[in-house]
Amino acid sequence: MERKILVVDDEPDIVELIEAVLNEHGFEVFTAHNGKDALEVARREKPDLIISDICMPGLSGYEFWKALKDLKLGNAGEIPVLIISAHGDMQSFFDSWGICGFLAKPFNEQELMVKVLEVIGPEAEKKAEMMEKIAKRKKILIRSIQDFSVKKLTSFLESQGHTVMHAYDENETIAVAQKFLPDFVFNQYLEDTPASDSEKILEGLAAITPPQKIEYAVFCLEPLTVEAKKNVPEPHPVFSYVNSEWLIHMVERFIAQQGEKKDVSEEKNK
Repeated sequence: MERKILVVDDEPDIVELIEAVLNEHGFEVFTAHNGKDALEVARREKPDLIISDICMPGLSGYEFWKALKDLKLGNAGEIPVLIISAHGDMQSFFDSWGICGFLAKPFNEQELMVKVLEVIGPEAEKKAEMMEKIAKRKKILIRSIQDFSVKKLTSFLESQGHTVMHAYDENETIAVAQKFLPDFVFNQYLEDTPASDSEKILEGLAAITPPQKIEYAVFCLEPLTVEAKKNVPEPHPVFSYVNSEWLIHMVERFIAQQGEKKDVSEEKNK
């Protein structure tokens, strides 16, 4: 039987992202965007775990948590609750509620699954196998126009298990990156791309707190290679391509190379 998880957050994109991750790992997911609706779902479905934000319309996160305890649902009269919140400095306060865990926003897929598997995960051997698979998957943000080559690249990356997000200008790229913490940002260089474009994106990535290791690279059609290299700060690479197959090959190789570097670094630190 699939384990049930209720996800509660008033930000639809956060709910959608968590739901997609949990569904992919075999959980049955129910969603709500406020405490009142979440309480009704909890009564009806009796989930094995609730992942809940704090700042929500209607019932606050605290009121929702207290109402759950009063209902005495779940094993031992209580459904375990994992709090997700942008208020990481209040973790000790949330811990005093007796919740099963806390996760500060923004978080990545691996951090989410570690917390979920701690509460309702499988036996240790299978858990390790699942975490190894998750670690190999990446979140990739592509800033581009949606041309044929980019669509082919997106389809390929998703077929490899990666999560692909898109943005259309530098401001949206920074906003998406700050919210979802991608492992890679690929920026399409076009003929009218200003010289400050990459610098602005890189400044936005550098401002993410706590600091995140995000690999940045630029791709462009072959005739724009010289111009692109002049406008992209070192040591960030520029990939020039003549067709979608070429672009896919270079992006795939770059992702693999960064994974190899990480493996070597971790081995040295052992």
